Amino acid sequence: MLTASFAGGAQYDASTESVAFHVTAAVVVAPPPSVSIGVVPTTVTLGTAAQLTWSSANASSCVASNAWNGTEATSGTQSVNPTTPGTYTYVLTCTGTSGATASAQAVLVVNPAVSPSVVTWATPAPITYGTPLGNSQLNATANVAGTFSYSPAAGTVLAAGMQTLTVTFTPTSSAYSPTRASVQIEVQQATPYIIWLPLPILQGTPLGPFQLDAVAFEPGKIIQLLPGKFVYTPPAGKVLPAGPQPLSATFTPASANFKSVTMHTTLEVWPKPR
Repeated sequence: MLTASFAGGAQYDASTESVAFHVTAAVVVAPPPSVSIGVVPTTVTLGTAAQLTWSSANASSCVASNAWNGTEATSGTQSVNPTTPGTYTYVLTCTGTSGATASAQAVLVVNPAVSPSVVTWATPAPITYGTPLGNSQLNATANVAGTFSYSPAAGTVLAAGMQTLTVTFTPTSSAYSPTRASVQIEVQQATPYIIWLPLPILQGTPLGPFQLDAVAFEPGKIIQLLPGKFVYTPPAGKVLPAGPQPLSATFTPASANFKSVTMHTTLEVWPKPR
C-alpha cells in the first residue's frame, strides 16, 4: 500500500490518497543434472584392466556405487581391474544445485584367465605315395581334453615330397585356449610295377615290338597303364647272336610321384636251322 497526503492551502482542501499494489519476485529454477558413463573394453580377461570414462552437466557432486564407491569428480576417467571373474556394474549418481539427481551405469564382464593348451605331435615316419593319411600320421595329443581337426584330413593321398600336416586343437574347457601345430612328413616316390615278357626270336631277327614290349602300372592298380617312357638296351633294330641274351628297360614315369626303375630280363635267340 502506498499513501500520499496533501496538507491543503488557501485555495485547496487537504487530501490523502492510498494505492494498493503487489510486487512478484522472479524464481529461477536450476536445470536438472545429467550424467553418462562408459567402460572400454566392455569384456576383458581376468588380469586385464578396463577404462571408465564419465561426464555430467548441471551437477555439483557425484557419488560412485555398486562395483565402485566414494565421491567422484563430475567428469573424469579411472582404470578398473577386478580381481575375480564376473559381471561388474559401475553406477554414478550426480546431484544438481537444486537437489535433483541423475544416475547412469556401465557394465564390465570379466572372463576367467585362459591357459594355453599344449599339443604334442611327433614327426610321422615317411610314407610311400598312394598311402592315405590315417591314425599313424594324424596322432597328435594334448594336455587337456578336446577335439583335433587335421588338414589335410584323414584319407587324403599326398603328392611325393615333403608335405606339411596341420592340426587345430579345441579344448573342451573354456579355461584353455585353442592351439595350432604342424609337422612335416616325407612322402616317398612309389615304385612302378613293370611287366615284361619278351617273345623269343630267331637268330638274325632284329629286336622289335614283340621283344621290347614292357608296360608299367601304378602299384596295386594293374588296370590302367602308367604314363612314362621306356628306354631299352639293346635298342630296337639290334640283331643279337644266338643264345640267351640280356635285355634291360629303364622306365621314367611322367609323374613325379613315381621313381624311375630299371628291369632286367633274358631273351632267347634261337639259332637258325641248318
